[in-house]
This record gives sequence, structure tokens and C-alpha cells, in this order.
Amino acid sequence: MSKTRKALLALLPLLLLGCASFRAPAPDGFAPYANERTFRAVSADGVVYRVKTLKNDPKADLAFWQEAVKTRMEKAGYKIVSDSTLKLQGSEATLLELAAPFGDRDYSYLIALAISGKKILLVESAGDMRDFAPRKAAVLQAVRDIRFQ
Repeated sequence: MSKTRKALLALLPLLLLGCASFRAPAPDGFAPYANERTFRAVSADGVVYRVKTLKNDPKADLAFWQEAVKTRMEKAGYKIVSDSTLKLQGSEATLLELAAPFGDRDYSYLIALAISGKKILLVESAGDMRDFAPRKAAVLQAVRDIRFQ
């Protein structure tokens, strides 16, 4: 393979991420992989992390979407562990921590939501509670480090 082709292939993930309306770092200990509209990363123990944008449709404020997500997740069998806020690039975001049994294991699921113009920024991270707990601080820091473009 030519050097030019190798260089273009190496730049492809950066070009694809450039299409997103945000810049998201991977949490410490996670390996990122590129997708056109979604940023994804995974840890060696299987904890996943995803950032994407959705249309704010129907157009609503953060409080509406926070309540909609809470209701949806409770109906799906998740228990809300905590419901809080955090700052994302100076704007308020909602942070939901959920838990659910899956077979003989318990899983943690973290959801962060922020409104940016006509878009909703959605951040999700999930994994077995035993694996997620030691990674939670790194996940939260990565969420705080997301930048809208």
C-alpha cells in the first residue's frame, strides 16, 4: 500500500468525526472508533461510551426531555439511581444514572442530555456494575470535556 493511501486511511476517522456537531474525547482507558454521526469508545472490560446528536423534535426544553427519558427508562424496567445536572461547555445538562438487572448481573447505565440549538446531545455509557463503577469518574470527565462545534 502506498504512503499516500496509508496517510489517507489514517486521517479517515478524523474526517468522519469532523462531520459531527461536537468534539468528544474518549474516557481514559477507552479505545475510540469512528462513525459518521456517532462517537463510540469501549473499555477492555466491555464498558461502552457513545455520543451523538438527535433532532430536537418535537422542539422542547431540557426539562421536557429529561422527564421523557426518565419515564421511558422506568417503563423499560430501569431503576433511577440518581438524577442530577452538570455543566457542558457552560450550558446545563441533565445526568441520569440508572441500574437494571440483566440475567444474573446488574448493569449501570448513564445518560447525559444537553440542548444545543436544534439538536439534542445524547451521551450514553453502560456496563456491568462491577466494571462500570471504577470507570465512572473517567466517563463523567469525558462528558464534561465534550465541545459543541
